[in-house]
Amino acid sequence: PPRSTLFPYTTLFRSIIDLLENSELDFELCMELVRTYINAANRTSDPFSLFEKSEILLDKFSLEGKISAKYHFLRGYILFKKGLISDSLIRFEEALKHASVMDGQLFSNITIMIDNAKRLLDKAEFCKL
Repeated sequence: PPRSTLFPYTTLFRSIIDLLENSELDFELCMELVRTYINAANRTSDPFSLFEKSEILLDKFSLEGKISAKYHFLRGYILFKKGLISDSLIRFEEALKHASVMDGQLFSNITIMIDNAKRLLDKAEFCKL
């Protein structure tokens, strides 16, 4: 996205993105770049191009991500933000299977997003009645 759409976060996110995009990415660096794309996307008027970049990167590391809680959480979060709530819930539940309570922040984020997704699905189901 144009730099102006990320303002005032341009400096922080842009420098992280520039550094990581120009690095040899392993799985962990990929997860950090995707997380940075998501954080930037949450603060821009055009999040979908950053979500698309995230999904392309996640696709490249799908084998490594198979048993990674963070990988499934990030996949689920992007799906959630794109309005694909049922699909996101599947990813969040998969993330929970691989999550460790020792990683308190990730574990907490996963359970929060599961609750959010279930609430939205319940609300959508109620509106159909």
